[in-house]
Amino acid sequence: MGERKTIKRLGKPVIASAIAGTLIFGPSFVPGVAGWASAATTAAQQQLTLQQESIVTAGVKQRSYVWTRTTKTNQNVSTNVKVIVADLNHPNVKLDVMTGQDGQFTEKDNVLNMARSTGAVAGVNADYFDMASTEPAPFGPQVSSGALMATPALGLQGMYAFGITKQNKPIIETFASQGVVTAANGQTYALTGLNRVVGTLGNAIYKYDAAWGSVMRAKDATAHTEVLVVDGVVQSIFTGGSRYPEEAPANGFILSAGGTGAEFIANNVKVGDKLEAKATLVPVNPNLTYTENDFKMLVGGHTILLIDGAAASFTRDVSGISGSGNTARTAVGFDKSGRYVYMVTADHAAGSVGPTLSDFQKLLIELGLWRAVNLDGGGSTTLVSRPLGEFEAALANVPKDGSQRRVVNGLGVFSTAAPAALKDFIVDGPKLLWKGQTVSYNVKAYDVNYNPLDPKTLAAPVQFKARGTNLMVDPTTGVFTATAGGADTVVAYSGNVGEDLPVEIADRHRIAKLEIVPNAAPSKWKVGDAIQLGLRATLTDGRIGTIPADLVKWSQFGANGSIVGDTLTFLGYEEGAKESMLVARFDGFPTPLAVPVPQQRNLTDFAAVPWSIAPESYPAQAIADAKLSGETNNPWLSLAYDFSAGDGATDLAAYATFNGSDGVALDSGAKAFQLDVFGDGQGGRLRAEFTDATGALQRVTLAESVDWTGWKTVSVEMKDFDPATLKRIYVLSKKQIKGEIAIDNLSLQYPEAANANPVAVALTVGKKDVVGGGQPQQLDVAPVIDKERTFVPVRFVVDALGGHVDWDAADKKVTIRKGGHFIELWVGNTDLIADGERTVSDVPPMLKSGRTMLPLRFVSEQLGLNVAYDPATKGITIQE
Repeated sequence: MGERKTIKRLGKPVIASAIAGTLIFGPSFVPGVAGWASAATTAAQQQLTLQQESIVTAGVKQRSYVWTRTTKTNQNVSTNVKVIVADLNHPNVKLDVMTGQDGQFTEKDNVLNMARSTGAVAGVNADYFDMASTEPAPFGPQVSSGALMATPALGLQGMYAFGITKQNKPIIETFASQGVVTAANGQTYALTGLNRVVGTLGNAIYKYDAAWGSVMRAKDATAHTEVLVVDGVVQSIFTGGSRYPEEAPANGFILSAGGTGAEFIANNVKVGDKLEAKATLVPVNPNLTYTENDFKMLVGGHTILLIDGAAASFTRDVSGISGSGNTARTAVGFDKSGRYVYMVTADHAAGSVGPTLSDFQKLLIELGLWRAVNLDGGGSTTLVSRPLGEFEAALANVPKDGSQRRVVNGLGVFSTAAPAALKDFIVDGPKLLWKGQTVSYNVKAYDVNYNPLDPKTLAAPVQFKARGTNLMVDPTTGVFTATAGGADTVVAYSGNVGEDLPVEIADRHRIAKLEIVPNAAPSKWKVGDAIQLGLRATLTDGRIGTIPADLVKWSQFGANGSIVGDTLTFLGYEEGAKESMLVARFDGFPTPLAVPVPQQRNLTDFAAVPWSIAPESYPAQAIADAKLSGETNNPWLSLAYDFSAGDGATDLAAYATFNGSDGVALDSGAKAFQLDVFGDGQGGRLRAEFTDATGALQRVTLAESVDWTGWKTVSVEMKDFDPATLKRIYVLSKKQIKGEIAIDNLSLQYPEAANANPVAVALTVGKKDVVGGGQPQQLDVAPVIDKERTFVPVRFVVDALGGHVDWDAADKKVTIRKGGHFIELWVGNTDLIADGERTVSDVPPMLKSGRTMLPLRFVSEQLGLNVAYDPATKGITIQE
């Protein structure tokens, strides 16, 4: 059954379009003067908790935080925050702009690809852009590796940019564009911008170089002019709206001119002339004198967020970027000293609630930023970093829409250090092993600058050893084998550099529960099917893992099949089998999987349902939907529910109701009700409603908690009443949950032996005379009372009721297989394993005259048998 997913998106059609359109006539901003919106106020209940800090490279760290706070509506929310901290005083740390694919604006790419292609060790998304444009470009200015790549878009006041000067100082300021075109005859004309998206040229001239990356430059449909310049010399002039058909060359540029700009070209420029076109940046603040030549790098952003360590008034209208909504955010800024640059993302995915823009300001203040600017957010928010010892960056945050968005540029962090001496290793491999498992370990090496080294190039080859005795290593292959349970240490070393990896080895003594997990419910198995069988282990400390297939030993009882690795080729049942099961063992610890033999009476497999199915819910806050789903030739009943509107204290229910108010008539005498359920893991209670022969309503719990995922066969015994009709199946919960389960293969079990000739065993304490199956017999050992507990001979009772008992004299172990149950217990020991789960009996089994005696309570509880005891006669009756 496929999982249905709904992705909710915030109401911003395209971030960049909103900026470029709605806000293009916004006012300019001067720090200290109130702008578009109120700045952040002091947070009332908030806590920033550092979860992890790791070194990316020398001078660069990544920090992971969880930020919890109380919203204005008194809701407690948390946000996953990632931070890259770069030390500008470190000689090998460099920040620069990463641009699209191959350094071109119009060829967008995701931040991870940009980081990997440029060799960045970390990075975040940067400037806003028009997502709807086929030739996007950043809205703000851009300087990369000291070269001007784009001037800011016209008319977007209050858009701040982040840069690093050639004196290695960070700045956050606003910039405008200036420029001039100079013809060979000395005449000049204003150059409006460099590498800009232009719809209508008007009288302007724009310059496009190789960073533009598209043959489409100005989109003006009027009769504009284009000029191709290579090595400073005019190569071609295109008039009347015609265009140079290729991208600008690496050693040249193209001018697009309209109106009087085109006239300037016509009157002053001809092929073969020298032509200069110089674009420059000027700060909006008249007290500053920066130009593009003063920067190592510069990248655009949006509103300023912090000034002098305090929340600033927004310098633009933030409604177009969901300023008051919860969404993912990205920012860059620096501390008061100007030494440390902070690149910050706040996620809005996977349970993390993205902040409003004013909340984002509070977060940045808590992180220690002094001045900060907002970068593109929402689906663009991305942070990548290179794990220690790795050669490439990896995605570090969780993108809002589930995958990375392709953007025009990003802010990258680089290490300029040359390869140096080995500092240390990271031993890479599993920390939890299973007894008998073989595994190879690798190392990730890094040098004194925390940059990766290829372990194969080290002067001394990497070698492995085990520090303890629970692991064995083959010195020729480096393969480890877990030989015993407990703890040990994997050691990797090269010369005098070594690193330890503590490992834990789980054996049968660490297992609390084993479960066979097939990829299809056993009731659906058909002869010839290939069934994947997983073996899931729950350890005594609650951890869950999967046992490798080569460590599992299988037994089959009543079923025929071939098991190779984790795959069963199902071949049916042994002739005459009334019960069948598979038993898996890991290190001797067993667990069964009952494989139903087709003796039950099928109610429906939903391929052809002769009665109606309708959804119902109660109370009004509950929402239910019941319908047939799945494949045409293999449908099932889907029951979806939504209890998220509940109060957490009242039961809500979602029903699948059968055949209206009449229900589905059932043959009398059913002993059990069985169905296959595809769980959603939400923990709701699964129940069914029947009526008995008197018409009284009977509710039966099918599962206390649907805490599993995937198909599972669920069965419930009908001990207390004889079902006459099945009314409905439903999910019930007080929790505010939402989910969907699937139901298939409804059946009622009418065991032939139980219905035709119920088998009973009659015994008497202290007497060897017994009656089994109506026949008088003699026991070797009579039932006894010991320490106020009644004990019965296990082999006779189980055999008489159609089960099987095995005895291991060496270990004094009894194995019982009966009715889908598989139990192992040891004489004198209260520990036992019942149906794959470790448990404890109140009294242990005992030996009497060579016969194993079980406590009567055990027979009742673990084997699901009915036991009656008459204290007057000391008579015992045991019956299925």
